Amino acid sequence: FEEIVAMHSAGVAVESRFGGKASNLARLQGILPPESSYRLDGFGIPVRHYLEFLRSNSIESLVRPGAQVTYEDYLREIFADPEFQTNSKYRFEALRTLRDHMEDEGKVDENLISSLVLKILDVFGNTDSRVRFRSSSNVEDALEFNGAGLYNSYSACAADDLDTDDNGPSRCEADRGSERGIGRALRRVWASLWNFRAVEERAFYGVGHDLVGMGVLVSRTFDNEQAN
Repeated sequence: FEEIVAMHSAGVAVESRFGGKASNLARLQGILPPESSYRLDGFGIPVRHYLEFLRSNSIESLVRPGAQVTYEDYLREIFADPEFQTNSKYRFEALRTLRDHMEDEGKVDENLISSLVLKILDVFGNTDSRVRFRSSSNVEDALEFNGAGLYNSYSACAADDLDTDDNGPSRCEADRGSERGIGRALRRVWASLWNFRAVEERAFYGVGHDLVGMGVLVSRTFDNEQAN
């Protein structure tokens, strides 16, 4: 969080780089005394990695069947489509198609995953305890738009990225039959920017689709959380 606090002190608009949740928690760390029990270790993953993910992965165009387009172009095409703007069922399905592809087929930069494994080890002291990848978009946790409940957060196990296969169980949770790697968590948090409820809420408030981006707040996972 020190980097975010320093950028904020220098006058940088940190919400545009790290999203609201990570930026606000970093500011809080700068206010709380060092001995406070409310201090929380963590770090932010910049929005630019989400944008690189959009621009480096492809999906079949919904508007031009058979054509392969990047996720970014897919979004540009559907938002320009009159059917998408006027037909809520069509809009729901178009967004679900994109989210499913992002979660199941999207490729996350392996260098990013490797650097996050090292960051988790540095900040939390180990890689075999779950951490929480929390949504931190640039359109949530703000005075003008709180965005509560619009996006999703997921747990990740860095140790699952250190073995040589994708087979379970998770090295952080022996009762989990599948692994919970960093790439999986990133894809799902990033995809949640395009939840139907999120798109509808942003449209109601007049937030343009081309202005939104998803950063990630990485913090410890609290067992038996009652709220996300």
